[in-house]
Amino acid sequence: MANVLGSVRLSHETESTISPDGQGEQIKGWSDLHDHTVIHMAQDLEVSGAVALHERPGLGPWLTEPDKIAQWDIICVAELDRLSQSLLDTAEFIRWCQENGKTIVSAGEPLDFSGAMGRMFAQQLAMYAEFERERISERRAKAAARLRRKAQWGGGRPPFGYMPVKEDDYYVLVPNPATVPVVMRIAADIIAGKSCNQIARDLNAENVPSSQGGPGMQASVWRAQGIIVLMRNPALRGLVMQDDHHGKSVIVRDDDGNPVTREAIVDKETWDNVQEALDKNGISPELARAAESARGFMPTPEGLALYDTAATYAHLGPVAEIGTYCGKSTIYLAAAAREAGQLVVTVDHHRGSEENQPGLDWHDAELVDPATGRLDTLPHFRSALAATGLEEHVIAVVGRSTSVAGLWRTPVGMLFIDGGHTDALAQADYEAWAPWVVEGGALAIHDVFPDPADGAQGPYRMYLRALKSGAFTEVRVEGSLRVLERTGPGIG
Repeated sequence: MANVLGSVRLSHETESTISPDGQGEQIKGWSDLHDHTVIHMAQDLEVSGAVALHERPGLGPWLTEPDKIAQWDIICVAELDRLSQSLLDTAEFIRWCQENGKTIVSAGEPLDFSGAMGRMFAQQLAMYAEFERERISERRAKAAARLRRKAQWGGGRPPFGYMPVKEDDYYVLVPNPATVPVVMRIAADIIAGKSCNQIARDLNAENVPSSQGGPGMQASVWRAQGIIVLMRNPALRGLVMQDDHHGKSVIVRDDDGNPVTREAIVDKETWDNVQEALDKNGISPELARAAESARGFMPTPEGLALYDTAATYAHLGPVAEIGTYCGKSTIYLAAAAREAGQLVVTVDHHRGSEENQPGLDWHDAELVDPATGRLDTLPHFRSALAATGLEEHVIAVVGRSTSVAGLWRTPVGMLFIDGGHTDALAQADYEAWAPWVVEGGALAIHDVFPDPADGAQGPYRMYLRALKSGAFTEVRVEGSLRVLERTGPGIG
């Protein structure tokens, strides 16, 4: 016996179509015949079969919201064309169902994708869809390449600093007089030694439109990482760029191997000076090495993203860290907080999380205190921090997160949660500390794994709750690190 999600769709009702009631009766009849239970009938009336399944008002939430996805095992339609009229969409949905342990059934054909015939049909459909995707991709790539080889613009968002101008029957990119001064100002500030975080704060304070904005797009703010990406882009030197088949941006070259160019925004001397200054920007090599050598479970790219986040938001208030362990993440946070003249308050009972205990995968026997026989990470944290010269910028609180939160009364510019990974502990950390994140401040969550095979689901469900609340908006993803910005009240 399984739970069935019925899907009813009708674009236009004619004599040749099955009415919504008729579709529902077929789905209900098939479910009753097989002793299944229909838990919901998603209806999408006046909706074309070309609309993607997850974008439909009736069906969409049952394919995107985790609490709804968990309620059903089988999706049943009256006929397969009620599901979608796009072979590509149908093949993608079959693949999604297979990956998520779901089954598709058509009551009218009959067609059951859990059976041998259904699986064979699904494989054939997937092969065709992959072939068609590759053909579409190849056609687009060839057309774009032809245009770029002539330095013509093939559409999309132009690099910041440029604007499209029509010439005859095609477009080219030329320097945009409205945004070139912004690029040159940023270049001058970087060469002068100003940090990218300070440049971002200055631009935001003056309400300068960011490189992420554009016509018809929601207003965005400047961030240090965005400035780095902008000023590392060879397009500013007039080089025409395109993505290769690995998604990496590469220089377009003509048949003789020479770079294809357009009018440059910055000259070679300015470009070289900016690149040299950027190489020195960010966390110092000494502190980066100290963080990398400290015990912990944070890969370097996530640590650098944590540093960038703290550097961006610490000017709004102190940084609170829930889950110190041996201080790896604390070093990244404190290095950025020091630049902003702020403190990091890091909270941990220093007895290790559930997965650190003896007999479990992440246990480190060297962290056990021989006098007590219990895990004690505090001495290792103090030793790692002492070697960095950051002690005066860190306040270490030894205690349970929720107990400390009961005494906490200070708004924070950034909150980093990397505590217990069970649902109960993760939700308790979120409820105790998330209310203290200021408007425009950041909530960073570590070890967010959508796939249970990769790790515990407590942080992931905390992350989903924060997004669903409407109080937080995702602004960055780096590995298992999610960075959200407070954009509304409450915590959900």
